[in-house]
Amino acid sequence: MLLLLISLTTAIDVSCNIPFCQECKGNQCSLCMDGFLLQNGQCVYGRSVIKHCKTIKNNKCYRCFDGYHIHHGECEKNDILCVEYHKGHCQKCREGYTLIGDKCNKCNVPGCVDCDGDVNKCNWCYHQFLTINGSCIQSIDACDTYVNPLFENSPCLNCREAYWIEDGKCVKCTESDKTTCEGKDKDSCRKCNSDCSFVNGKCELTNCAEHSLPYDSIPSKCKRCKPGYIPVDFEFCKKSDGCLKKVGDKCSQCYDNYFLTKDFSCEPCDVSCQTCSNSAKQCTSCVNEGYPHTHETCEVCSDTGCSSCEENKDFCTRCYDGYSVDENGKCVLKCFETDGKVCTICRDMYDGKYKFYLPTNGTCERYSEIAKKPKEKKCENGVCTE
Repeated sequence: MLLLLISLTTAIDVSCNIPFCQECKGNQCSLCMDGFLLQNGQCVYGRSVIKHCKTIKNNKCYRCFDGYHIHHGECEKNDILCVEYHKGHCQKCREGYTLIGDKCNKCNVPGCVDCDGDVNKCNWCYHQFLTINGSCIQSIDACDTYVNPLFENSPCLNCREAYWIEDGKCVKCTESDKTTCEGKDKDSCRKCNSDCSFVNGKCELTNCAEHSLPYDSIPSKCKRCKPGYIPVDFEFCKKSDGCLKKVGDKCSQCYDNYFLTKDFSCEPCDVSCQTCSNSAKQCTSCVNEGYPHTHETCEVCSDTGCSSCEENKDFCTRCYDGYSVDENGKCVLKCFETDGKVCTICRDMYDGKYKFYLPTNGTCERYSEIAKKPKEKKCENGVCTE
């Protein structure tokens, strides 16, 4: 297993007869191969010495796994509020916080993304707010993005799901507004089903497996095609044998998401692999939702709100938009909409679709937890319904 981690292009110096030594001086090793550290004249596997280190070169750690930063040659755990470090010190705080000294302080203005240096004055608000005189204001109900977020009377550019724009305002969708693709109803007038994408104002069959944006209301680049398909333009994928270059009747190079077989043809990688080699499930890189496991297979992060769990599938280091990662590696749901003081609407991904619902005691629970709870019965005149 250890040999899988060694680059085949690195030359080994055998003159000092020390395993994994790249350069020898006399009978002593002076430099180990990448991934190894020189200790007591021997080359030892670096990750067993420097915990949480991802890349080791020239006898030191160059890069830690997500969630850690280099400080005095070791990988230290990041402060949950800090997103960027330099020489062991926090340089940038997460959204809604500002760096004062060496500490991240929460902005006091509800809906604020950036209050650089002053917790009581907002420089930039979340996209569903206007930024007016240091405050965050929602002037149009259900507006997701404004045309000019710095103008008090700005019309709405994009409404949130289940709403559409009319004269700069947001109007709730009705059943007659729904669009179909391949005969299937979509969830709302802005949401296409899983086979389709929002193209030129309607849902069309694209054969795309993953888009760069979760919304269907605006064009979104296809990041990954379905198995057996290759990208043909910005949004569409077409069926293909997977071969990129041929020599005679034999394929010499495959597209990403395919691997070259012994008979010089291309086969699609497993859906968990971004790229693979030798077999469909021998991954060389993973799709966004997965993480590399023993450098051969990819497993999905345990938390559905997690976008990166690089070192451990049960410990998230980066969450999707709308979530924040806590100190236990879990994705905590943010409030989707507020009245400027308290949370009024929550939004969460469930069963492949966004769900909008009311907060519980002012906070947003994950919708998966709400779905487990028995529905409350409503009784009137002795008749009860759920």
